[in-house]
Amino acid sequence: MKLALLSEKKKTLTLLLLITLLAACLRLWQLGVVPPALFGDELDVGYHAYSILTTGKDYSGQFLPTYIRSLAEWRAPLFIYSAVPFIKLLGLNELGVRASAVFFGVLGIFFIYLLVKELFDNQRLALLAALLLAICPWHLHYSRAAYEVTLLLALFLGGTLLFLKSLKKPAFLLPSAIVFALTPYTYSTANLFLPLLLFSIFLIFKKKIFKLDRRWMVISFLAALVILSPLAKDLLSGQAGDRFSKISIFGDESLIEEINFRRNQEGGGGRLFHNKATAWGKAFTANYLTSFSPQFLFLAGDPNPRHGVGVMGELYIVLLPLLLIGSWVGLNNLKKQPYQLLFSWLIVSPIPSALTQSGGNHATRLFLMLPPLIILSSMGILQLLRIRTRRLRIVFLLLVSLFLLGEMIFYLHQYYTHYPKDSWRWWQAGYKEPMVYIRENQDEYDRVLINNTYDPALIRLLFWTKYDPAQFHQEFMGDEAQKNILSGFDGFKVDKFW
Repeated sequence: MKLALLSEKKKTLTLLLLITLLAACLRLWQLGVVPPALFGDELDVGYHAYSILTTGKDYSGQFLPTYIRSLAEWRAPLFIYSAVPFIKLLGLNELGVRASAVFFGVLGIFFIYLLVKELFDNQRLALLAALLLAICPWHLHYSRAAYEVTLLLALFLGGTLLFLKSLKKPAFLLPSAIVFALTPYTYSTANLFLPLLLFSIFLIFKKKIFKLDRRWMVISFLAALVILSPLAKDLLSGQAGDRFSKISIFGDESLIEEINFRRNQEGGGGRLFHNKATAWGKAFTANYLTSFSPQFLFLAGDPNPRHGVGVMGELYIVLLPLLLIGSWVGLNNLKKQPYQLLFSWLIVSPIPSALTQSGGNHATRLFLMLPPLIILSSMGILQLLRIRTRRLRIVFLLLVSLFLLGEMIFYLHQYYTHYPKDSWRWWQAGYKEPMVYIRENQDEYDRVLINNTYDPALIRLLFWTKYDPAQFHQEFMGDEAQKNILSGFDGFKVDKFW
């Protein structure tokens, strides 16, 4: 019996290792070439990390800030801090900037395995979930560029896993609280998703929570409070909410214009039917429902070429029937706590994105939908494995495997062959070469003028020339272009660069 258990454990570990290696290979292959360039946000992450590495300050001169000031906006800092060791190891280049996303992408796959195993006590289901996430276009795409959401997802998976373990061993509650408290410092979606998820967890597990050792509860609460306390300052100062105020449906001027237009059509009346509450409610509902649409999930995906290849959805089409089967299984077991948590996560995860403009198909803001969608799809496969007729079971599994392999090959072909040519403009390609030339030949010129009208050029200059951050701290004048630095020429002045 012991030998059988050891053999089964060895088999599981081998499969998990193979899945992890597959995930790493898919995320590392030609990472410096595809996507075709580092776009502005990636350059921003890299130069901030480089500045912190060399001076302890971000490039605006703040010492280890809890919110980071960039040239265009205020940014949550945790992903930037996570990039520091990779910049140190790999250098200020494509690999150094994107390596942290790869790392947390692979870590998220390992965490979903552990979470599913903890929730459902099912090794097969856990391995299937890890495999589907490893090859999922949505997760794969975001794990190959410096997007904060790969870290965010890993933190939520890890925090939930640690909480579930704390129900058996209360000491796990402290690291769970710490991990959860770090999520708002990663990406703005967490500011709303975190309380929604924690409230759901409390409702589902409240009986077990009240039985926990109160000492661990108090210690964990205080630890989370200490970590989150700087965020209160950043929220009050407007730094943490700056991005949301710009993109939320509440700041959408087109909605206000539509309301005024409809009221004017009624001679200045119509407030009952045309007002902010109804307009916001309609926009939120449309966004929320769109996030579950086959068009977004399986057919077209996010329309932004930087967020996907554009010729397919965020998930493989073959997962649609599997997702439906898995959802049917889950709904039939909804009295059980693991399934309640699964569906609660799925229901609340689109809410933060639905509150933003065009949030219904914004793959970045909807990234937290992935775990329940992947787990339910894995349940669909597991249900096929339970078909009693052996021949029918083999036929279904063979069809699923062939379609999944075919779609994955098509995606990889599209991603590596066509996507770089189709999306170069959205990745703002073409700046590296002239900036590297400037770095290598700047001593030959007294003054270098750079056109700033096509895309903001300053961050590209700083990054690719590896401009001394300590010197830039002295020269940083804010994110507003200076007027008439030369006659009729607005922009930024950094040393000899105008």
